[in-house]
Amino acid sequence: MISKQVSEDQFKTYLKWLLVILAAATVLHVGTLIITQIFTGAVIEIYSSFYDVSSIFMLVVGIMAVYPGLRQYAFHGVSRISYFKGTLSAAAKISVVSLLLALIASLIQYGALQMGSFGDETNLVLGSSHGDNVIIAATGYLLSVFSTFLVGWAIGLAFYKHGVLTGVLSVIASMFFFGLMEYFWEKMDTEVNINGIEITHTNPPFYVSFPLSLLIMVIVGYLVYRMIRDVSIKM
Repeated sequence: MISKQVSEDQFKTYLKWLLVILAAATVLHVGTLIITQIFTGAVIEIYSSFYDVSSIFMLVVGIMAVYPGLRQYAFHGVSRISYFKGTLSAAAKISVVSLLLALIASLIQYGALQMGSFGDETNLVLGSSHGDNVIIAATGYLLSVFSTFLVGWAIGLAFYKHGVLTGVLSVIASMFFFGLMEYFWEKMDTEVNINGIEITHTNPPFYVSFPLSLLIMVIVGYLVYRMIRDVSIKM
């Protein structure tokens, strides 16, 4: 019951922040889109813009779940396990909301461009880095932004519990994590020529990216749980 209250409290707070940030991102995106249409005719997908903004947002609120979230909930008598479950639930729900808003915004942009006879796309493309497979792009978006929250949460806890050195090491380790998630989900087809040998680099298939992403999220989530379970609250 307490964890549900924590989840609802954090979700409402995160939702307000997310709506404000995505509204600002939308205004900026529309302005940029108009300029590019006038001068180059290029189409900038709003899905990618929402993804980038949401990723940064989730990283920041993940850290803020520790500073000042952890001490705030402990002060009000919330147990560590209730804090963990509630925060995890709120992050999952806000990730879904972010995805739904990105999809809705993409449909609106696609419809507006088609009505205005702008752009040459006949299919809905969810950003040049996500491709036109809606299921895969949506899955990659959802897992990426949610796991980014977990990483931010882990970084905040590493600084809070173990100090600056471990915190800095966790930031360095997070770079490897972000690289993996980008490799799994962001569309890339590159060719490298090494001594006359052409090497083509593509994303792994869905049946590889999906389970490995879940595995990484479980590992990071478990590390977060372990740190929360043993952390000393600094009042």
